[in-house]
Amino acid sequence: MGRIEITLNDLENHLLSKKNSRHVEDFLNNFFEIGFAKKSHEVLDQNNLSNIIGINFSYDELVRQNNKILYEKFLNFLERREKYDDALFDIAENYYDKFKSYRLENINIFESYKNTFLKRSNLSDIVNKIDDKIKLYRRFLDQTQLGYNRVSRLFNDDLRKSIINFKTDKFNHDFIDNISFELNNLENENYKFFNDDFRKTIIFFETAIDKLMGIKEKILRYENESNKTNHERYSSNEKIMREESDYEMSAMLRPSFMSYESFEEFKKTDEISSFEDIKNNIFEKLFVSIDYEIYINFLAVKRIEQHYKDITYLRDNLGEILKK
Repeated sequence: MGRIEITLNDLENHLLSKKNSRHVEDFLNNFFEIGFAKKSHEVLDQNNLSNIIGINFSYDELVRQNNKILYEKFLNFLERREKYDDALFDIAENYYDKFKSYRLENINIFESYKNTFLKRSNLSDIVNKIDDKIKLYRRFLDQTQLGYNRVSRLFNDDLRKSIINFKTDKFNHDFIDNISFELNNLENENYKFFNDDFRKTIIFFETAIDKLMGIKEKILRYENESNKTNHERYSSNEKIMREESDYEMSAMLRPSFMSYESFEEFKKTDEISSFEDIKNNIFEKLFVSIDYEIYINFLAVKRIEQHYKDITYLRDNLGEILKK
């Protein structure tokens, strides 16, 4: 099965139920997993050829599709992944303000490498066309060789031989010699031209094939290096984010920053000092893994905000609700 590529139009038609697509549905389910079981580059990188489903639109274009229908699909997804929704509820209930305060720094990290996800010049199309041209030239080579073998049999010296066997006498001897000479020259010229033309044709196609294969190899090397660079850039930014988070946590726990009493107070109050604390607490409580890319999943963020509004409403109106 080849790689499937979906467009923004495919996405819009699917959301509006104009044309349902299993491939769009698979993409959406993968996107819903960002921040949980999937990384952004696995879903959003348009140059990631390892993805069976590719996309022909950017993250920002996807964000602009943030409408009621898309959100409802995400809610349906959460019904099948109740643990994910439990984690989002826990963030809203216990860490909402802290979660919001870490948003900007994590979004900025994503902004630093999201442009590497944008589709580069589609060199794979050029490679495919080069392959087609190479196949065509090889077919011409085979046909040229076959044609040469067939036609070469026609370029013989039968005319010259037939005139040699012609009986001459003293009246026509000079004339026949002259005709024989002309026929011999004509056949030699034809044979030489035919062989030269054949050799030049063979050389032309062989040279063209070699050049095309060289260009193809150059493109593939460039693509490989480009993909490697983008992957390293993504990994580097992710590493920087983790190191910064680890540094913040270790700085707070160093003796120069905290006395024994303050450390005990820190443990007692279970203070949240970084996104990593939220992440670790949720995993310990619910066994659900989340990472900083949860901020990229704008639908998950929207769900957290919805939970927070519901929780706030209940807290503020609990007395009135119980009276009813």
